[in-house]
Amino acid sequence: MRDPRASVTTVTGIGGTGKTALATWAAVRAYERKNFSFIVSITAKDRELSPAGIRALQPTLTTFETLLDTVLSVLGFPDLIHGTVEEREDNVRSLLLNTNGLLFVDNLETVDDVRIIRFLDSLPIGVRALTTSRRTSVRVSVHPVTLGPMTEAEVTLFIDQLASRPGLAYLKELSGPEKIRISRACDGLPLAIKWTLARSKSAAEALSMADSITATQKKGEELLEFCFRRVFDDMSGLEKSILEVLSLFQRPLPAEAIIVATAASAQKVTDSLDDLFTDSMVSSIFEEEAQRPRWRTVAI
Repeated sequence: MRDPRASVTTVTGIGGTGKTALATWAAVRAYERKNFSFIVSITAKDRELSPAGIRALQPTLTTFETLLDTVLSVLGFPDLIHGTVEEREDNVRSLLLNTNGLLFVDNLETVDDVRIIRFLDSLPIGVRALTTSRRTSVRVSVHPVTLGPMTEAEVTLFIDQLASRPGLAYLKELSGPEKIRISRACDGLPLAIKWTLARSKSAAEALSMADSITATQKKGEELLEFCFRRVFDDMSGLEKSILEVLSLFQRPLPAEAIIVATAASAQKVTDSLDDLFTDSMVSSIFEEEAQRPRWRTVAI
């Protein structure tokens, strides 16, 4: 994002490679280091985990107007939202010029409005963009970062880090070749690897599950769907209910809303959310004002 020759950094790769996780980490780190004067974050997510599998969603970023209005709102000019599209674009370009700001657009490949791509291809001088996409969309002044399957060294480090988490201590028993065997079965996708390991109780079970995945000969997106279905089938009734509740909304929910919707006790819901978080089925966003997390299903 500091490349002086590029105004847009694009993270590309198939689902499950960690595009959103990596880009979000980079944006948060830039925020903490005060690398940018402001960060505007918006998602065009069109798929999400649900009881029916990886289902389609209506993206929250659907039009150029949505992008313009979000920028105006974040910069503190909501009164300018009521102008024409041309007036809003002129205002946004003027406000962004030489501001050292960052636009973070997630899941850009789902955007159908070509005006958004044109806008990112012609950003005002002094502002940068960070995007994630399953394919290359922005083509002007772009620094591409392509995420593929993890290398053997990355897989080893990844599994070693997971071994410190509750319920995954058994991973310390895996040898180097066994870790690579699991990775190859999961097509090197970190999300598929984590799902496989989180639902196994021993090294032998993890290897057996990996071999069964290999036998299906599934790869990429199809492999993710297959792994999710296996994990979902092993969930408790409450875990499935929580995932179903979260999949109905396109925004993060507080635990209280989930408790009401599932009619379960607070303790049981909290424990189930922790288990789902460990399985990478849900993610949490910390709400600073309320000093508590909000939960949502994982984007693919």
